[in-house]
Amino acid sequence: MTRRTRVAALAALGVLLTSLGLGSSTVWAQDESNARPTIIMKEGLAPTRTSPENQSQVTLFGEGENAWLGKLRIKPGASLEARRETSETFLFVLRGEGTLTVDGQSQTLRAAMGARVPAGSQMSFENSDRLLVALQFFAGPEAANRYSAWRVGELALTEGNARKRPRKARRKKPRSQKSVVHRKSQVRTSPDAAVEIAEIASGDSAWMGLLRVGAGATLPTHRDPTEEYLYVLRGKATLVVDGTKYPLEPHTGVYIPSKAEVSLNNEDKLFSAVQWFAGPESANKYEDWDLGSPTLQPEKTGSSSDDQSLEDTPSLQIN
Repeated sequence: MTRRTRVAALAALGVLLTSLGLGSSTVWAQDESNARPTIIMKEGLAPTRTSPENQSQVTLFGEGENAWLGKLRIKPGASLEARRETSETFLFVLRGEGTLTVDGQSQTLRAAMGARVPAGSQMSFENSDRLLVALQFFAGPEAANRYSAWRVGELALTEGNARKRPRKARRKKPRSQKSVVHRKSQVRTSPDAAVEIAEIASGDSAWMGLLRVGAGATLPTHRDPTEEYLYVLRGKATLVVDGTKYPLEPHTGVYIPSKAEVSLNNEDKLFSAVQWFAGPESANKYEDWDLGSPTLQPEKTGSSSDDQSLEDTPSLQIN
């Protein structure tokens, strides 16, 4: 059995055990012989851990040699204690609002806003009176070791069961002179006008952007020199990695190894996803695309899920 086959088999076994309720996925409990998650992870099957005080949960959506992608949920009024980040960290808020403090300087993060926290910075986060849901990306998977002490268990924190807490008066904190928060960015459009990309944040070790693919459009076969990660916000598409097809839908995380042969075929509606490269040089391909205003817009669905409601947020129209 080849290493690729063994990795796929172990990952599939972990997902199967989780779906049958026989325990958490073994994929997250890594050692020298264990596999990392394979190409896609879907909400409900992805392994989840809960903080000791039951105030936060994190769900794994992708991990490779150079990065880690998860979804973080924080209860109303709860906070993440200050800690020094060992890896460059990227955040993208799907729902809610809170205060991010980096090296003593604070900014408010809301839905459709992203932030980059440089490696070596001290970071803390204080949530507001509503459930906060954010994507968390570490440009260095060892930063996720902090969650190894969290309890393995099923997803429990949702908008429905996270009770609101009265808003507390907060003392004012100094605002950053050099903000790590990114609200808006320029949009670049592919030569055939079928794909749009908006850079949200770029750092020394990674790049984060918002990818939109028009209805019926295709991302042609290509290879990127670094690992790529996606979290699907809207739409359905077929991802092809080294000849294998993977169906994509909302609430799906994607890990693509470096130098893999990749293409994507969209269906009949707008497809959008947050995109990361674990190595910002892979985003250089977008520099030749035309700058302009976004033209690919989602249809209103009336959905109230975390990600669908984000797509209907006006502030997501990055320009």
